[in-house]
Amino acid sequence: MNQPLVTLRVKGKVESGITNTIQVRNLAPVLIDEPIRLGGKDQGPNPLEYLLATLGACATIIAHDVAKEQQFTYKRIDYSVSGKLDPRGYKGVEGVKTYFQSIRLDVFVETDENEEALQRVAEISEGRCPIYNLLKDAGVEIESNWVKKQ
Repeated sequence: MNQPLVTLRVKGKVESGITNTIQVRNLAPVLIDEPIRLGGKDQGPNPLEYLLATLGACATIIAHDVAKEQQFTYKRIDYSVSGKLDPRGYKGVEGVKTYFQSIRLDVFVETDENEEALQRVAEISEGRCPIYNLLKDAGVEIESNWVKKQ
């Protein structure tokens, strides 16, 4: 049986220079900007920083659902995400990727569960995470570490 596709929408506008205001549903507007050294006003994260944040948030939101399914209990999840890219790509240098070459995702899970159970949650979560798979399918090397904290 075919399921209907879901459409997500955002609206945006350039306020001044390169500062963007993004509206999602009825939520407070989100600013996207660049640091002053890159011509912005440093009023918000830049698009690539949002992408890194989105990866961490997406993986851990999916992990929340997977943990329920696996009867995996945890007290807290924190994460850190970093990405490496060559800025020459988006400056127009031919043959240089315009996006991240590699990303490191570190997820710290406070749990009494064993390491094997944590790694199962991690594997299933990454398999279901749209952002993780979008990046992976684009050829971005992703180093993922899910670490048990007590």
